[in-house]
Amino acid sequence: MAERFQNHSGATRSESAVRTCAGGLFCFSIFLMLVLAFRVDNPLVIYDELAYLILGKDLNNVAMVHELAPSVPQLNNFLYLRFLNLIYKSGVPVDTGAKLLNVFCIGIANWILVQRILANDRRLTALLPIALVCFFPTTSYAAYVMPDAV
Repeated sequence: MAERFQNHSGATRSESAVRTCAGGLFCFSIFLMLVLAFRVDNPLVIYDELAYLILGKDLNNVAMVHELAPSVPQLNNFLYLRFLNLIYKSGVPVDTGAKLLNVFCIGIANWILVQRILANDRRLTALLPIALVCFFPTTSYAAYVMPDAV
């Protein structure tokens, strides 16, 4: 009798509904991250953001920036500075590109976690940990020009 309610992939209706709800939660969380990211003006939140914006624009003159403005924090995350530099060279505003990069990285991490949860449990109770993953407070890192999300 259970075979009658299976779709072409072998999943039952309830499993398909859980996967659909999980996908909806994931997409809605990405939308909310984008809204949050572009509602927060930068670099007004954290002082390090200003340093990343300044240093990411010109990697060749990092030493000069530290000489002219010793109060600018010395940042050693050259991979993230390289990302910011590539964003700057592409012509996209650095804060916009950095926020899109953060949303992309958080979204990939959340997608992997959602898939792992669904691989182990396709019951309706799986939606609670999926919702926790998708709406965990760390998604607020999408709004900052900081390497924490990457």
